Amino acid sequence: LRWLPALAVVAGYALISGATPSGLRSALMWLLALAAIQLGRRGYVWVSLAVVAAGMACWNPLLLWDTGFQLSVAGTAGIVAFTGSLERRLTLLPPLLRQSTAVALAAQLATLPITAGSFGQVSLVGPLANGLLVPLLGPIMLLGGLAAVVGVVSVPLGHLCAFGVYPVLAFFAWAVQALAALPLAAFPASSVNIGLTALYYAGGVAFFFWRAFWPAAWPWALRCLWPWIDPRACPG
Repeated sequence: LRWLPALAVVAGYALISGATPSGLRSALMWLLALAAIQLGRRGYVWVSLAVVAAGMACWNPLLLWDTGFQLSVAGTAGIVAFTGSLERRLTLLPPLLRQSTAVALAAQLATLPITAGSFGQVSLVGPLANGLLVPLLGPIMLLGGLAAVVGVVSVPLGHLCAFGVYPVLAFFAWAVQALAALPLAAFPASSVNIGLTALYYAGGVAFFFWRAFWPAAWPWALRCLWPWIDPRACPG
């Protein structure tokens, strides 16, 4: 019973997001995380992402051609794989902006071919916009959700609560339009070749594994290769 509030929040999030593929993916991953906690097991985000993505694709194979599903899965993988290393390099930014900017950069790098192929352009101002505005999403969702819940009970009270979120939303919309109007905010992208896309993602996966395992693996690899590098190391 103690997990019912958390389950209700996850279900409410999925419904408020319109039960889109990205919203369902996020909600299902949260459910797996809650199940792991309930069972006393450690959750692994890579396992959760793989299980949820594969399960959703099996349930509806057409999701594999859905841009929202592609962006959600690839963006989540990029955030998990690269946010930490990017954040360590953005030392000039304040801590609050550093994390959100690193998340935005990681997601954009992971979804670059999908964005270019689906929308015909690549945003250059996207990481800046996300870094500045993502911290506002929490208050917007909290106040907006409160207004929606109150509005179910009383429409006038719901309208009154909605006035609380209006200034934040108005600033959010103004900032998005102002950033989009900057020179060179985006540049057009031609159709993306499937071969280049495969090469791009193969390189990303190779880079991730190199960053994750090479520091621990290179001494072992050196010991294995040293007899070939220096014949004097071979016995006899």
